[in-house]
Amino acid sequence: MHKQNFSTKAMVEAGLISTMMVAMFLLTVNLPMFSGLSLFILPVPVAVLCIRHNYKAAAGAVFVSAVLTGMLYNPFIALTSAIQYGGTGLILGYSIKTKKEVWTTLVMLAAAIAVGTVVNTAVIITVIEHMSFTEFMNQTIKMYNDSIQQSIQIYKQAGVPASQLQQLQQSMSLYTPDLIYQMLPACIVASAFCFSLLSYISARTIMKRLGYDIKPIPPASELYISNRAGTFILLFAVAGALMKKYAIAGGQIMAGASMFMAMMVLTIEGAVLVAYYLRRRFNLSKLMTFLLILFTVFSPVFVYAYVIMGLADMIFDFRKLDPFRRKIAR
Repeated sequence: MHKQNFSTKAMVEAGLISTMMVAMFLLTVNLPMFSGLSLFILPVPVAVLCIRHNYKAAAGAVFVSAVLTGMLYNPFIALTSAIQYGGTGLILGYSIKTKKEVWTTLVMLAAAIAVGTVVNTAVIITVIEHMSFTEFMNQTIKMYNDSIQQSIQIYKQAGVPASQLQQLQQSMSLYTPDLIYQMLPACIVASAFCFSLLSYISARTIMKRLGYDIKPIPPASELYISNRAGTFILLFAVAGALMKKYAIAGGQIMAGASMFMAMMVLTIEGAVLVAYYLRRRFNLSKLMTFLLILFTVFSPVFVYAYVIMGLADMIFDFRKLDPFRRKIAR
């Protein structure tokens, strides 16, 4: 009897949450000003349902909301939304329910957001816009170059000397499809991790008001790349370099993508290590530390320094945060 009541309660709540998700989704579609908030709000009801009951109830709510959204709006958008918001909500609920570490949760959320972003973009380009990805990239680059050309004409009419416009003119030749293909994986990973942070913060704020105890995000100085993850990233970069050297198909794009990825990860690791010592050894405030990192991380000279420090920290684990290394040390 208790199991039957529990199942009935779960079904009722799943139905209510499905209806609420459809209403929220239609609101974000019809009011674009709210569209940016959808990624932070829609996963929360799924996570709550997952915590209160089980994963089947949460997955059922996602499925029902996708069907209703497909009937009321667009089936393809409904499918991609179910993958993006539903997957994020299920992972968030699973992580909170099983008491995963916050950094583990953020990585899992970032993976779900990255997959959802790729699927959503692919569906929009191929199914809705009826274009290949190459056509989409060429059209995007053309729009970018046209906007730069218009800016140059405006500056010329305003009397800006041609010598000062050379940088703008040079930027038109920098962005090519190959360069964007190389930068794309790192950009997707970086944006997915940023969105996972914002999603976790918003979910924690909402769920704390509902009475759930959610772990706060640890200080940035405790962020680290395990030597196993770092080894995988570096092997990926080596594989890309070898593919490029032996002229294997796609080798140049693979080499560039892996290099951008490795540079991004090691730069973050190095910046976090510097922030750790600035806070612990020099007692700088959070604001001063943030400003110093912000103003130096975009400088080419400091970026290479951050990469070297990030690689050293990944190898030697200066902050003693990697649990795998601690097990070996025992």
